Amino acid sequence: EEFGFKDQKNLAKSAQGITSRKKYDYYTPQECDIIYNAGENYKKYAEKLFLHEGSGQLGVKEIQKTVEEHKQHTGNTPIVIVDYLQILSPYNDRSTERQNIDKAVLELKRLSRNTPVLVVSSLNRESYKNPIIMQSFKESGSIEYSCDVLIGLQLKGVEGSNFDVDSAKQQDPRQVELKILKNRNGITGVTLDFSYHPKFNLFKELSTSVSCLK
Repeated sequence: EEFGFKDQKNLAKSAQGITSRKKYDYYTPQECDIIYNAGENYKKYAEKLFLHEGSGQLGVKEIQKTVEEHKQHTGNTPIVIVDYLQILSPYNDRSTERQNIDKAVLELKRLSRNTPVLVVSSLNRESYKNPIIMQSFKESGSIEYSCDVLIGLQLKGVEGSNFDVDSAKQQDPRQVELKILKNRNGITGVTLDFSYHPKFNLFKELSTSVSCLK
């Protein structure tokens, strides 16, 4: 069904709104139908998703092993998404955090030669209120050097002199910018604008065109 923006906002449901059984006592038949149809659409690709919770000892070695097992069982090469780099188990308990991050990035880089790898990284604390650059990524030396593509998200307006990070975070939706900081095989220095709806963890692209940074 087609709904206007106002209807979509009222009918939208968070993850808790979908999984909490008690809430269904207050939903309209239309809301229940929308949730059901969303579930049916999810089934179309859910069987291709394999989630591995980051509990216990989950590091690069375990990721490499899981990828090989996946190839053996399915005959397919997966796309690996790591969320996120800094909470991977250390490669060596005697090494520093920086050394373990460097080692993890190196091994993930080797894995990416035959398997696409997308890695989420946290930022340095100060980078949340300053324009994002390559050095913004926590323990960033190996990250900025080894990656083929480096993309950063920042709150819109952060490059202005009067930017207030707390006010920007209170907006709903928040206005954010995606910046391509590095790209070995394509264009760099562009931004894309998004609106971010925290309650639904939803990013909505505001324009399909890219603008070059100066």
